[in-house]
Amino acid sequence: MVLLLGFASFTQGSTQTGSTFKLPAYEKVVLKNGLTVYLMEQHEVPMINVSAILPAGAVYDGEQSGLASLTALALKHGSANMSKSQMDEALDFVGATLNTFAAKEYAGINAKFATKDKDAVLNIVKEVMLNPSFDTTEFNKEKRRQLVNLEQAKESPGRVIGNYFDLLYYGNNVYANPTSGHVTTMTTLTALDAKKFYSSHYIPNGSAIAVVGDFNSATMKAQLSKLFNSWTKGSVTPLNNTVINQPSTANVLLVNKDDATETTFYIGGPG
Repeated sequence: MVLLLGFASFTQGSTQTGSTFKLPAYEKVVLKNGLTVYLMEQHEVPMINVSAILPAGAVYDGEQSGLASLTALALKHGSANMSKSQMDEALDFVGATLNTFAAKEYAGINAKFATKDKDAVLNIVKEVMLNPSFDTTEFNKEKRRQLVNLEQAKESPGRVIGNYFDLLYYGNNVYANPTSGHVTTMTTLTALDAKKFYSSHYIPNGSAIAVVGDFNSATMKAQLSKLFNSWTKGSVTPLNNTVINQPSTANVLLVNKDDATETTFYIGGPG
């Protein structure tokens, strides 16, 4: 079994022309604590979608690979005012969804719910973002699940090839950090580590919330301001400033797995 990662130089070509995409009208507001809010009214369906991004991705993991991902997942384990079961039951009762995750550069929170339930669900969104409890028992359960996922990923070339690519391309830069983490580092992570990471990176300045759907912008702006005005500004953690050296020649990395039944290729370069 071989995984192939290739690099090649690319020259900038002509810009492709075509129809210009234009977003529907929306409003941008920056709260006093630095939180950016985007509001777009769409009244065709009585639904609301909320999407938040925060400066808390895997690039901030440092030596604790996987910490950003575990922290994001742990946000749903309950808050200072609601237990995990209370959150789950409240969301299930109204048919709402709420998901948390961490990507390479940022963490995210997504929620979808009926307009009539916006007060209840937005309050849960606030609890998840501002008051997570990082319950030790729930955190350890989640960690065990993620460790199993990491072990299972080793059997699927398509699930791990991106990490090999990033390591080959970015070297010792933080952009080589795998979002899913490593087994060796993930094993040692604790709920306290997640709580510290949250305190440092889940801050309003540098974060944004987009709300799209069936609502009144003035009312929604006032509601979000009330929900998040207690969120205190923080200091954005500087990234490792290691230079990314773009390859000047093609590089190939072959990863062999004797018992694999498929071959995966990953080819890329600067663009």
